[in-house]
Amino acid sequence: MLEQIAKDYFSETWSSIKKYLEFVAEANNQPSPWGALKSQVFLGGDEYISRLLSKIDLSEIPRSQRKDKPKELSWYEKQTSTRNADIRLSYESGGYSMKEIGEYYKLHYSRVCRIIKMAKGKT
Repeated sequence: MLEQIAKDYFSETWSSIKKYLEFVAEANNQPSPWGALKSQVFLGGDEYISRLLSKIDLSEIPRSQRKDKPKELSWYEKQTSTRNADIRLSYESGGYSMKEIGEYYKLHYSRVCRIIKMAKGKT
């Protein structure tokens, strides 16, 4: 009944509301925009994001949000000839924690820690 009253007295408004509701319903079948975020904050292409970053004071943005997405761990694996060198390079990139590297190489993170320490010449 309320729908009929809205149609009779507010035909233009009802038409707009109906179009908006259809638009929202169509959006339900779209992928979430959260997966397309870059640096945990920005939506858009690389050029657009570069322009934005050049115009803002980056000191107010946490370092973790300013970093580019790290290369895949498989990329680091192809850069060196040994597993330990891969691990050291992956960790030094700053994009991965010891735990993430350990999961990739099927090692406990404490082992990853020892490998990194040995590579730095520490005991």
